[in-house]
Amino acid sequence: FFLYLLLMKRDRLNPKLRFGSENREDRTLIVYMRSRDKSIRWLKPFFIDYKPKWFFYDIFDFYRRIFFTGLLPFVSSNSSVRGAIGAMLSLGGLLILSEIRPFSNRLTNAVATVAQGVILL
Repeated sequence: FFLYLLLMKRDRLNPKLRFGSENREDRTLIVYMRSRDKSIRWLKPFFIDYKPKWFFYDIFDFYRRIFFTGLLPFVSSNSSVRGAIGAMLSLGGLLILSEIRPFSNRLTNAVATVAQGVILL
């Protein structure tokens, strides 16, 4: 449901300023534009901590958590299989997080990467 809401407002959450531009000044301008836009203010908790192009990362992380806590126990009756699947998905989550670095703050990206590494262990 929230993914749908974010995607409906994606033009306001991540407006295109210049073709192919991904520089810091553009991100700063987009963040400023988002902070002034009253039509998306109520969605702020879902995107405020993320870089403009990763506004939907919170929803991805939400479904990842649901899988680990609610669905993984039902994948197999064999605990070794569940452990292997959990480890592979944790590694995938770690690789995605460390590659895209979705948070605006570098320290938050580092802490999230370490936390994802701890989950893998």
